[in-house]
Amino acid sequence: MRASEICEKIIKSGQRRGVQEIEVYLESSRSQRIKVFQGKAESVSTSKSLGVGTRVFVNKALGYAFTTELDDRSLEECLSAAFSNARATEADLHNALPEVEKPPSLDIYRESLAQTSTETKIDLALSLEQLVFDYSPKVKEVDLLIYSDGITEVTIANSKGFYGHYKRSDCFIYLHVLAQQNSDISSASAYAVGRELADLSMEKTAEEAASKAIMLLGAQPVRTAVVPVLLDPEVAAEVIGVIAGALSAEAVQKGRSLFADKLGHQIAANLVHIVDDGTLPEGLGSNPFDGEGVPKGKTAVIDSGILSTFLHNTCTARKAGCRSTGNASRPSFRGAPEVGISNFVLLPSITPGEDLLGSIKEGFLVMEIQGVHSGANPVSGEFSVGAKGMWIKNGQLSMPVKEVTIASDILSMLKDIDGVASDLRLFPVGGSVGSPTLLVRKMTVAGR
Repeated sequence: MRASEICEKIIKSGQRRGVQEIEVYLESSRSQRIKVFQGKAESVSTSKSLGVGTRVFVNKALGYAFTTELDDRSLEECLSAAFSNARATEADLHNALPEVEKPPSLDIYRESLAQTSTETKIDLALSLEQLVFDYSPKVKEVDLLIYSDGITEVTIANSKGFYGHYKRSDCFIYLHVLAQQNSDISSASAYAVGRELADLSMEKTAEEAASKAIMLLGAQPVRTAVVPVLLDPEVAAEVIGVIAGALSAEAVQKGRSLFADKLGHQIAANLVHIVDDGTLPEGLGSNPFDGEGVPKGKTAVIDSGILSTFLHNTCTARKAGCRSTGNASRPSFRGAPEVGISNFVLLPSITPGEDLLGSIKEGFLVMEIQGVHSGANPVSGEFSVGAKGMWIKNGQLSMPVKEVTIASDILSMLKDIDGVASDLRLFPVGGSVGSPTLLVRKMTVAGR
């Protein structure tokens, strides 16, 4: 059966059973993962997934069920399970389907990825490995190199008359390298993302990983100090990703966010502008509509440092008395919509990153952090993570640093952002998160 026929069959059957509102989420995907090591493909795996999730509202109680079998009997059993689950669930007056709106048209699929052979993908990964070794004899090993891609098709239909479909492609390559000089060993990683192989720059990715690893050779702890801290784009994106989770209306309404009472308040420096943009052409979080059919758009979350809105799906928006921001998120057909980011981006300025570096008399450039999930608390705001990078003196990088901790609290960090550079990059950090280099006025760097 075609997707439209499956959706129509389930919706009509649900209505005959007396379901007030019903939604069908149909998803098919295929993905490939390739791991190379020492000039050979170590493993190649391919997976396919197909399934339907059915969400029903019975007297304002929500029921959800899914199936991976699309024959008539399985679809009816799935609907019956969703109906039973709704009857076992407490009613919530805010449970409802969104109103029907026309989604935008987005260019997020490349047929070339579907036509690319496994051999071509392996060759690409092997070329990246070789480029890293060619960069410098100090690079001794590529201990991890993974290529992965995916093509996903989603169809959503509901009893209010919404019907939407999109197809998306994405690909990703990641490597972790080791550099050595005498007995000292350092490591670094880099990755590239895109919609097709042509979007992945092997030369740039190899240079980024190799140069970073070499730069960190000879690193040592520094004495504990409170200094300006420069966060490179990847590190800044990891920090912004933690903040994104705390700006979910779901987290706020469950009492799990330090921003719960901050709506409309200044929570960051004036030069901080953060948007969630589900329509960015290059953003891997872009789709024409969210996980329940609400059109994606560009939402100003923090505007000139002021918290303008939380991220909402339909249910959280109804509870808050506002409109959905199009942030209903579902990892697959196996789960009902929650709240998640699209492309969560701290907007860049026109200031080159070199200018921020040059403005620092003494400070720390953070090139990598460890333990962000355990060391950054989105409820209390505490922030303390391991870090390595380069010490800064008189606007110049002076020596590599490792085995230190950077600490502050999230609200202080946001308010202490003293510089935003122009070098915006998007990273697959808990979704799609983007940031340029950021200068934080002061943080504690704890070393020896």
